[in-house]
Amino acid sequence: MLLDGALKYGYSTDLWTQRRVSEVIGREFGIQYHPNHMWRFLTGLGWSCQKPEKRARERDEAGIQRGKRYQWPHIKNAERLGAHLVFLDESGFLVIPTVTRTWAPRGCTPILRCAGRRSGKISALSALSGRTPAIATPAD
Repeated sequence: MLLDGALKYGYSTDLWTQRRVSEVIGREFGIQYHPNHMWRFLTGLGWSCQKPEKRARERDEAGIQRGKRYQWPHIKNAERLGAHLVFLDESGFLVIPTVTRTWAPRGCTPILRCAGRRSGKISALSALSGRTPAIATPAD
């Protein structure tokens, strides 16, 4: 039941809290457990309290796979072709950081789908460039 996710039981996110697990057990089996003791039940099932990995709802998984399959081989050949690569990345810093934790099976980091755009953040852009020098061979 827990692997089905909290959304299936009417919660607004897929995060499992001790209170939510306690409520679902009460609803499904008619057994009441105090939420503060649910950690024993969850750890006994092999679950641990974890910070979920955030992924934007707008993320294009198929596009990422296409890039890995068709674009990455060309990027790997850049040095051989003498190309100059520039790696560019943007980072966002939230004005008010949010930390959320949930319960999940040990070793299985949960994914929390969230809005990709947020207000109240500062954006930073940086680029890294460089070229590997050619390997010199000793003159005979």
